Amino acid sequence: MADADSISDEEARRLLVEFLRQVEKVLQDVVENPRPTIPGRHHESMRVAWNDVKGKFTVAIGALSPTDPIAIETLEGELRDRGLTGPQLIFKLNVFRHARENLLDHGTAKDGQEQRKKPRWFARFFRFFSGTLKAADVLLDSLAAVPGVGLAVWPIKEFKEAIDSGADLGEAG
Repeated sequence: MADADSISDEEARRLLVEFLRQVEKVLQDVVENPRPTIPGRHHESMRVAWNDVKGKFTVAIGALSPTDPIAIETLEGELRDRGLTGPQLIFKLNVFRHARENLLDHGTAKDGQEQRKKPRWFARFFRFFSGTLKAADVLLDSLAAVPGVGLAVWPIKEFKEAIDSGADLGEAG
């Protein structure tokens, strides 16, 4: 990771694109391997909703990658105003990466398909999964407030929150 003081605004935009791709992978893993993270009664509606939401990642990534110099300058100002550049971005991304790497080290929802009979594995999975989603919230909330990006990020954020709520139901059930 670059020195937090020296990160360019262009690098910040690249890192935000990378973040969105990582969030997409975490969510897609649960959509493709929902049991037992999400209660069975929600699997079909979750998959249908995902078909609507997954295209928003491409739209958001495109919005973070303008080619017009004036659009770039405007976007970078909006990102700065929301703490999505420099040291603030590095800190937020480091927290998200830490949480996500804990999840990956432990195992994802796909890995859980082989662990069905191990309640302890799932207790840890839910903790790491929830921590990853919570860490993603910080950046998604800020991105959702950025003009030109927010309209694409808002449905992603809402879908992620529904997954988080569904996982709470799955853990309790």
